[in-house]
Amino acid sequence: MPGEWWWDADTEQLYLWWNSTSRAAPPSVDTESNNTLAATQLQVLFNATGTQLAPIRNISFRGLGFRDTSHSVFYPHGAPSSGDWAIQRSAALFFEGTEGVEIDGCVFERLDGLGVFLSGYTRGARITRSEFAWLGETAVALWGYTRGSPVPGMGPDTTGGDQPRGTYIGQNIFREIGVVQKQSAAIFQAEAGLSTIEKNWIYNGARAGV
Repeated sequence: MPGEWWWDADTEQLYLWWNSTSRAAPPSVDTESNNTLAATQLQVLFNATGTQLAPIRNISFRGLGFRDTSHSVFYPHGAPSSGDWAIQRSAALFFEGTEGVEIDGCVFERLDGLGVFLSGYTRGARITRSEFAWLGETAVALWGYTRGSPVPGMGPDTTGGDQPRGTYIGQNIFREIGVVQKQSAAIFQAEAGLSTIEKNWIYNGARAGV
């Protein structure tokens, strides 16, 4: 189909079906026109992983663009509940064991996986005035750990405090979400609490808004 590609390993040829709604010819790939094809490899562009006892504090991203991460749909996913929803604990920007993370005025575009992940112990994260467009999976995900189940990290006991809490998500645009994985959302949270989600525009998603 238009937009799909296939790599012939025997002949080392890459075939791409050019996708053009204007019926224009595909651009030439050469050094003079500066048109290039890029093969994405990284799922995570920035990883801040601390602990509840030694958290990483006050990381800010302001006015930055993030794009072109590789897909994560075929990599291991976890089930946050007893339902059918599954999600990968990974994203272009991944945070665990953090306090005071701020993402403001940023653009997340053409990410084949997830956009932002707040995992485990995170406190007071703010995601504001940013745009998420053409993402393969969920744009913003919050997923903590609990206790009291034979499955590590799950169960009814939240007293360990190892969950995202006090997150603010406001004044963002979410569009064209779930291009690769239907089971996606603009904003997803499980085993998280005290979140404020307000004044966001969410449209053209594959399944859930929030």
